[in-house]
Amino acid sequence: MKYALQIAACLAMLLGNWSYASGTTITAEGRSSIGQDTQAARQQAIEDAIRNALIKAGGQVDSTTDINNGMLINDRIRLRVSGRVSNVEVLDEHQRDGVYVVNIRALVVEGYDCRSQQSNHYNRDVLITGFPREKPQSSQVGQLHNIDTDFSTEIARRLYPAHQVLIQDEPSLSLTSRTRYASPSVQASEAVKSLASKYQVQMVIAGSIVDLSMLYPEDYARQTQASKTIRKIGNLFAGKDSNKLATDVRARHFALRLVVYDGISGSPIFDKDYADIGIWDARFTEITGFGSPRFWQTAYGRKVSEVINEAVNDAGKKINCQPFMVTARLHGQAPGNRVYIFAGANHGVKIGDAFDINHRSGTQFPGLNTTADTWPYPVEYRSMHTEKTHLTITEVYPGYSIGTSTAPLMNGQHYIAVSW
Repeated sequence: MKYALQIAACLAMLLGNWSYASGTTITAEGRSSIGQDTQAARQQAIEDAIRNALIKAGGQVDSTTDINNGMLINDRIRLRVSGRVSNVEVLDEHQRDGVYVVNIRALVVEGYDCRSQQSNHYNRDVLITGFPREKPQSSQVGQLHNIDTDFSTEIARRLYPAHQVLIQDEPSLSLTSRTRYASPSVQASEAVKSLASKYQVQMVIAGSIVDLSMLYPEDYARQTQASKTIRKIGNLFAGKDSNKLATDVRARHFALRLVVYDGISGSPIFDKDYADIGIWDARFTEITGFGSPRFWQTAYGRKVSEVINEAVNDAGKKINCQPFMVTARLHGQAPGNRVYIFAGANHGVKIGDAFDINHRSGTQFPGLNTTADTWPYPVEYRSMHTEKTHLTITEVYPGYSIGTSTAPLMNGQHYIAVSW
C-alpha cells in the first residue's frame, strides 16, 4: 500500500492528474543502477517502466527527473505523448548485477482533458505584474505609453472569470527588463518567491511588450494628404488583398512575451512569445492611448485583442493544469491537528474537502556555499516532502479554511496543502 501511494504521487507530479474514459493494459520493464539508496533505485526503476509503457503505446519521451521522498523536486521532462498511465501495478521486482529491475502492468489511455482534473475546480491565487516596453520609443504613434501599467489590467480582465483564478494586479511591479536575460536568473527566481510569499499567491504572471513599432516608420511619418487620399482610393479597389498588409505604410507590429512563474520554486512554468501585424488606421495625429474604446475600434486594436486572447487562453490552460497548492499553518502554538489554509469559499473550498500535507524546506546544495558555485542557480533549493498526514476541511470562510489533520503538525514549520 505504501509503495502504491508513492507510485500514485510520482505519477501525479510527473504526468498531471487528467481524467480518462478507457485505455489499453500494457506491461513494461524498468531499470535503475543501485547506489547507496536502494529505495531510490526502486523508485527510479518504476519511473523508467512508466516511461517505457508510454513508449510502447506510441509516445516519445525525453526526460530527466529528480525525485525526493516520492515528490518531484526538479522536472526536466519532455513528454511527446497523447495519453498517460494509470492503475500501475508492480508485477515483479528484483536486483541483478547492481541493477534494480521492476516489471509493471499499467493502463495507458490515449488523449486527455486537463480541464477535467480533480483539482481544477479550485481558484488559484495569481499575481500579475506590469509589462514594461522593451522599445519605449515604439509606442510614440497613438501615445500608447500607458501600456506599461494598463496591460496587466487587460490580462486580468480576460483571465478571470474565463479561468479558475483569483487575481491580484500590481502593475507598478516588474519582474522583466527591456532585455530578456539582463537580470541573473537567480535574482528573478528569488524575486518571484518573495512576491509569492508576500501576496500569498501560487503563481506570478509577468512579461514585457516586445514591440509596438511601425513596419515603415519613415514612410508613415512622410504621409501627405494626397498620399492618404490615393491610398483610400486604392483600398476601395484592392478589397481584401492578402498582400495589402505587407505594403501598407500603416502596418504596425505587436509583440508580447508572457511568463507564468511557480511561486514556490520561482521557476517559469510557461514562457512564450506572441507576435502579429495590424493596420494602425487611426487618424495620423490621433492620440488613443492603450486600452481606450477608440484603441479597440482600430484595426490594429482588434488584431492586438486577438493576440491577447491567444496568450491568455494558453496561460490560463497552463495555470489550470497545475495542482492546487496553498499555504497551511498550525492553528496554535503547540503541536496539534487543527490546521488552517489560506484558501476558502472564494477559492471553491468546501467542508469535507481533503488535501495532502507537504512540508516545504530550503536546503543548500551539498558542498556549494556561494552563488558563484551554483550559478545560474540559487545556493538554496526548495523541495517538498510528503507528510504522512492528510487534511480534512471542517470550517470554511471566504478567504481561509480550517481543518483537521490525521497526524499532528509542528508550529513554525512551512507546510503546503495540495490537491492533485
